[in-house]
Amino acid sequence: RVPAAFCGLYGLRPTHGRIDIEGVTPMAPSYDTVGFLAGDAKLFREVGRVLLNGARVDAPLQRLIIAQDMVSRSEASIDEEVWRVLHRIDRALPVPEHMDVVGEEFDTWRNAFRFNQGFELQSTLMPFALAHADGLPPAIRERFEIAARITPDEAKTGREIRAEVRKRLHGLATPGTMIVMPTTPTLPPERDIPDGASTVEFRAMTLGSTCLAGHAGLPQISIPAGLAAGCPVGLSFIGWEGGDEALLDLAVRLEPLLGRKP
Repeated sequence: RVPAAFCGLYGLRPTHGRIDIEGVTPMAPSYDTVGFLAGDAKLFREVGRVLLNGARVDAPLQRLIIAQDMVSRSEASIDEEVWRVLHRIDRALPVPEHMDVVGEEFDTWRNAFRFNQGFELQSTLMPFALAHADGLPPAIRERFEIAARITPDEAKTGREIRAEVRKRLHGLATPGTMIVMPTTPTLPPERDIPDGASTVEFRAMTLGSTCLAGHAGLPQISIPAGLAAGCPVGLSFIGWEGGDEALLDLAVRLEPLLGRKP
């Protein structure tokens, strides 16, 4: 989703388990999945028809929730572009409800993802990474070292929070309901910028947005939504479990309204 947003492409994180990941090196198995990118919506949908398997849940889109808290957390240029695009495509969507989806739990949900992913990482990539730590860039090595210090108690807390997130988001994203929000709250970092406070903040803000679908195992698409400060912006729709095809169909319906080729 993030590469798609920053490159003006379509991207999908599927319902967890709907794309076969046999042969993929595990990182955090309860979150791991394989997504895909495409330059146009019809190709995007066709790739999904090839790769998606497992339980499919079809339902017409009847309810749209704008995660107003996630929009307001975005940089001003992204905030403005998102509202402009939503106005442009509104005739193809249900009348939206405005709702705080995360509210005051933004940092809590993000940290739970960090606890869970890091603790699972200790049993997958961690031994290899630390055995070859001298060959890793300093910023990558530091993140592995941080993950290595996550305790079983922190992981337990992370799993409990994740269960709460999953319950909340599954309760909102029932069949026929989608949640819309900016794919990322920030513009992409400048090329060749040194790893430091600004990149740490960028990663934290981005994880706070992407962890929603990850925690819940729900499908999420990013569609190209214009430019902000000269950079591509992505608009995301989180769907219901098994509703991946509905998201891909929506991308095709919205493409002409976005000024892209039909």
